[in-house]
Order: sequence, then C-alpha cells, then structure tokens
Amino acid sequence: MRELQKLLVKGTKSDNPQAGDIRSTQVFIGSPTRRIEDARFAPMPPGRDLDIAVQLLVDWWRSRKEPGLAVLDMAMFHYQFETMHPFTDGNGRIGRLLVLLQMMSRGLLSQPLLSVSPWFERRRPEYQDSLLGVSTKGDWDNWILFFCQDIEESCEDALLRVKRLVNVRQRYRSLLDEHRYSGLSVQTAMYLIGQPTVTASMLRRRFGKSPSAVQHALSHLVSVGILRAYPAGRGNLYIAPDIHKVLAAPLGAAIDVSVPLMCERGE
Repeated sequence: MRELQKLLVKGTKSDNPQAGDIRSTQVFIGSPTRRIEDARFAPMPPGRDLDIAVQLLVDWWRSRKEPGLAVLDMAMFHYQFETMHPFTDGNGRIGRLLVLLQMMSRGLLSQPLLSVSPWFERRRPEYQDSLLGVSTKGDWDNWILFFCQDIEESCEDALLRVKRLVNVRQRYRSLLDEHRYSGLSVQTAMYLIGQPTVTASMLRRRFGKSPSAVQHALSHLVSVGILRAYPAGRGNLYIAPDIHKVLAAPLGAAIDVSVPLMCERGE
C-alpha cells in the first residue's frame, strides 16, 4: 500500500519526503470551515496506534482464505482502510484500486479488467453516507449491500465492454482479410485493442520494424477506417475510434456488442 501511494502522488504537490509513509499529521473530512471541529469525520490520530492498526488490517486480510467470503472481506477491508485514512493523500483512489488487486489475489479476476471507481464516483454522497453509517450506527448491512451492488454492476459493465472489444477484434480481422492485408497491419490492429491511441514511433518500438514498414501498416489501417490520423507535432497521432468509443463510454451506457464498426456504417 505504501508503494502504491508513493507511485500515485509522484509528480503532484504531495510528492514529498513523506510520500509512501503512514501519515504523521491529523486529517479530517468534510469541514466547510476547514476546522476539525466542524468536520463530518475525523480519522484516528497519527502515531503508533495508527501504524499498528494498518498492519493489523493487512494481516487480517492475509489471514482470510475462504473464497465464498471474498467480497464480504473486501467490503470490510475497504471500510476499515477508508476510516483509518492512513495517508495524507490518495486514500480514496488507493482504496478503490486495492479492491481490484484483492479480487485478483483471490482468483476472482485473472486480468485487471474491472474498475469500481466510476460506480462509486457516480454515487459519492451515498458512498460516504454508507461508510459513515458503519462508524456512527454500526450499519454494516447497508454498507455491504452497497459495496456488493458496486461489484455486481461494475462486473456487468466490464463484461459488456470486453464482449464488444472481442467483437471489434474479430471485425478488424475480417476487414483486413477482405483487403488482403496481413503481417504488421494485422499485428497493429490486434495491438490496438489494448492501446487504441498510437504513434509511428510507438509502433516501431513495439514491433521493432522499420519506419517505412510501420508507415505502410498505418496507411492500410487508415484506408479501411480502423484508424484515424490527427496531426500532432512532427507526426500524426492515430486513434482507433471503435475501441475508444467502448472504453470512453460512461458507466451504465448501452453498449451494443454486435453493432457494425464505424467505418462499416460510413461514419
């Protein structure tokens, strides 16, 4: 967790000698006057007790092995982590990233294809109220149900996006076969699924090909509509619009898995 926080704040105003360390100052949340007396919530003070609490939380997670209780364990861990607020900055983002890493560590995900952040962000007031409800009223039921709803709906959203990307990949292959394009053109099209914005220099480094070979492949992909070129400095920036549309769609957006590619629709 400390390494994650250090990486997260790198290059920001929080990138200082304390980056990656458990906080040594008191923090508070939701104070309109910026005074701790008016704060909605004040986490535990810094010091030895906080250091011990963070270590105990990590030890507790490592001791939990029952697969059927993984999501329950994650909900409880997330509450405790956010309540401790162990770092001076980035606690919310780290806490949500840990959900993904915990799912992978428990074997619920084999690849980092899920993000719980958009769902929580769209319901920020309810998210904060649910966490506070545990602290003030011991309302674990409401928080756990809320957390589980996030996991369920985020998984459904991720599944639709993956299905659409698989469909796009298949259509790319068919389109290139129709035009009898192969080799680096196909390799680049497949690479776009995970990297929809590229430059010629990026592809030269990725595939170890000559500038002329890369430019030839890019020209093929632009000609069939898989890529669109935009001037950027001394060269072009290439974007795969169909892939970008899938990845940029807001959470809960209607994603038609089998809709034709933009170039197939004349867009």
